[in-house]
Amino acid sequence: MGTTQLNVRVPVELAERLRNAARERHSTPGALVAQALEQFLTAPLAIDSRPLAIDRSGLAEVLKRLESLEQKTAKQSQQAHHLPHGPAALAASAPPPKQMNQLEALPDRRLTPQEAEGLLTGPQLCAALGLASESSFTNWIRRLGPVEAVGQVFHGHRLMGKGLLPGSAKPIWLWRKV
Repeated sequence: MGTTQLNVRVPVELAERLRNAARERHSTPGALVAQALEQFLTAPLAIDSRPLAIDRSGLAEVLKRLESLEQKTAKQSQQAHHLPHGPAALAASAPPPKQMNQLEALPDRRLTPQEAEGLLTGPQLCAALGLASESSFTNWIRRLGPVEAVGQVFHGHRLMGKGLLPGSAKPIWLWRKV
């Protein structure tokens, strides 16, 4: 793996803190910066790039609501044990038929312009999310595994899978805003 040199301007105080931290860790400033960049680029993005803070002031209310939901679930579970069994009961409890807006697999052929409508490519997703590169979501796909990632939502956009767009040379990851 090759390396490249970056020229980054930072405040004098930050540069001094970096040199001190590198000295304490028996490392170099460049190695610490490279580690920090790698962690930053592989971590899930926080909303508007600031770390997410947990508001603990409403924790008691959340716990109270969770307990209420657990009680309701237990009550529904008890009621379910008293329901009639048999084919009619099974038909009544069958899931609803699949709706058109649920995830459907991309076809193993070139998409028509109508099928491609509303799908976003990697560069378009970067623009929509204000990202400088595709590395954050490609790392996300790699962490989950390509098969498991399809259908999952990344910052408000569902990964539809790899597809061949009209006019493209090879299949690419395609996204749809949810």
